Amino acid sequence: MDRRIALAIPELGLSASVRMLVDRAPLTCAAIWEALETRVERRLIHTSTTGPVVFFYNFPALRDAKNLPIENHTIYPKAGEILYFFQPWNGLRYLEEFDPEWLRPGDDVHELFFAYGAANLRLPTEEGWRGSVWGRIDAGLDEFAEACRRMRMDGTKRIRLSRET
Repeated sequence: MDRRIALAIPELGLSASVRMLVDRAPLTCAAIWEALETRVERRLIHTSTTGPVVFFYNFPALRDAKNLPIENHTIYPKAGEILYFFQPWNGLRYLEEFDPEWLRPGDDVHELFFAYGAANLRLPTEEGWRGSVWGRIDAGLDEFAEACRRMRMDGTKRIRLSRET
């Protein structure tokens, strides 16, 4: 049976469905599934350097994240792919300068990237970020992509993630 995640942007009345890529990223999927025992809602922002990608920094901490291997890695995600990134609090310079609403000083970074078109993560990769592709939006992608494109001009929106039952 497929594991699925419900994705919603309540302000826009948008919902989509994510198929977890358990066959390609089994450990990451298991950790994210565990983290979503409780629904997660965060403020989603648009990237400025990677193309059609929105993200948030403060996903709930995954158990034993420091030992979680990179699985199904790419620097060129396709529309609908979702990546998980981890950095220990001291893993990169300048993490302490992040907006404290997004990341408190001393906190590890647990980040989700949502590609809504062909993206290029080469610049973050050169900075030391490595992500695992763990899910793919396979229902509602067109509507999600349009909402993300509008965020560039309309500003951030809240996203909600939960296990589908």
